Amino acid sequence: MSLGVAPKLRADDGLQSWSLTGDFPTDVFAYTAADISTHTWLYQTSRELQPGLPLDAPANYFPLATGENDTFGGHDLRGFHDPFGFYMDTPFCLINRTGQEQDPTPNIVWPDGWVGGSVLPTHPLVVSWKSPITGFVTVEGELRDFQTGHGRGINWRIIAEPAGGGGIQLASGQIGDGGEQAWSTGQGAQFLETINVVEDAKIHLYVENSDPADNDDNIFGIRFNVRQIPVPAEIQKLLDANSPPRPVSQRGAFRLQSVGDPVNAVFGTVNLQVADLEVGGLLSVRRLARTYKSSYPE
Repeated sequence: MSLGVAPKLRADDGLQSWSLTGDFPTDVFAYTAADISTHTWLYQTSRELQPGLPLDAPANYFPLATGENDTFGGHDLRGFHDPFGFYMDTPFCLINRTGQEQDPTPNIVWPDGWVGGSVLPTHPLVVSWKSPITGFVTVEGELRDFQTGHGRGINWRIIAEPAGGGGIQLASGQIGDGGEQAWSTGQGAQFLETINVVEDAKIHLYVENSDPADNDDNIFGIRFNVRQIPVPAEIQKLLDANSPPRPVSQRGAFRLQSVGDPVNAVFGTVNLQVADLEVGGLLSVRRLARTYKSSYPE
């Protein structure tokens, strides 16, 4: 029985990859009964649990804890919904594995093999990947409106959460009625190309109605893929050029400091122990040779 938590191994190079669609649990009730800390994919929504924090802050996320075998009745769309949701238990996150296109309500076209979600005002959907590795990954995906002629569109954001908590927006976009958008065309998409993660760091897809006054439930499709990549050549050059590092303590370390990239500035430093690369946070490192410089702690 698959709970959708085991990473897939790429036989060609030993690197791992994860797919929201391919890893979606086959037994949604077993998934909700298991310890959530064991899962790689998390299906969530958000409430104002922490006063003073915005709704999209990771500290406000909590699970869609209720498993659902057939939300629309007769269409076998399985997944998770908000036990405190409103119309159709929105927000929900479901998958079509029926082998054919489904049209559960008027104007909805739900292709086979797609994960879909729904949102209402103040009821966002959050789908998250929790890193089981320490290393480098690239993130790809897209959103597609499943319900033409209904709602006023949705906003999406990719938010990174280091293992210690907090978060920062990496990329964002918007699709209108009947539209679709690949994340690679969103604002800040360059920060999705090379992301350095530690174990238990998270990458969140946050989706909400574009118009807060739009009381229609917006139903949309999601592609969300994470692929491990080798240590980027720019970083390897810097590591090689500074190895072995000049000792500054008994452990001996140097760090790579951000020089003007706000994403890197938030997520901190990369520490090189004498033999090991130790990542102190989660940071985006695209074109690192141009945006970083080597320095020693004072």
